[in-house]
Amino acid sequence: MIDIHSHILSETDDGAVSLEDSLKIIQEAIEAGFTKIISTSHYYEGRFEKDEYFRKEKINNLRNMTGNFDLRIGSEIFATPDIIELLKEKKASSIDNTRYVLFEIPFGNNVSFFNKMIDDLKRNNYLPIMAHPERYEIVKNNPKLVEEWKHRGIYMQSNFESITGKYGKESEETVKLLLRHKLVDFLGSDVHRVGTYEKVSIAIDKIRKMVDERYFIELTQMNQEKLLRNEKIEVEDQEEIKKTIFGGYK
Repeated sequence: MIDIHSHILSETDDGAVSLEDSLKIIQEAIEAGFTKIISTSHYYEGRFEKDEYFRKEKINNLRNMTGNFDLRIGSEIFATPDIIELLKEKKASSIDNTRYVLFEIPFGNNVSFFNKMIDDLKRNNYLPIMAHPERYEIVKNNPKLVEEWKHRGIYMQSNFESITGKYGKESEETVKLLLRHKLVDFLGSDVHRVGTYEKVSIAIDKIRKMVDERYFIELTQMNQEKLLRNEKIEVEDQEEIKKTIFGGYK
């Protein structure tokens, strides 16, 4: 498996607190069955702003200390109208220098410049990936938004642990709905702390029981491999989310 979303670098964001923790997290990932990790440190203007050169040095150091474990660079970019400039100036990073860009939006409200940001990314030949859609209030309230976003060419990355209730019952039910309708393209750990990968292993068992094996492999390996080869991932036809007579979704 390839982990597409992680915060394993110390002194970079709110993830690993020390080099020792970074090494422990990598060892736990190996034990959980991961062969590659993409380091997607937060880039959040005014809060987390370590540039690509700083993060590459950290990654190279970890590679050397782990017997050349396969670590790749990326960012989880907090939505901003300046996203293209951040990428061009190497303040934030696409995933492994591919066209794929991981971003997040505010948890509690919509983003007024969202459409423009997506248009800018696509106009500049980038392929946007939204981090953990199941955690956003606007998606929990209206999961059909994910269908609209996917039609616009936005890929979806969900967190493994959403299915265990880590982020609350609503996020758990939302990720189950998205998985049932094959609206998720990637799964990632979003690891910040030592001990996370043990819980990810529990989540993996739950996910494998609810999706077919081919889809699970796409979510954890095949799509990531295509991404790292900079290939465009073709999205399968998905079953439409429908509203129930009681106001929910199925």
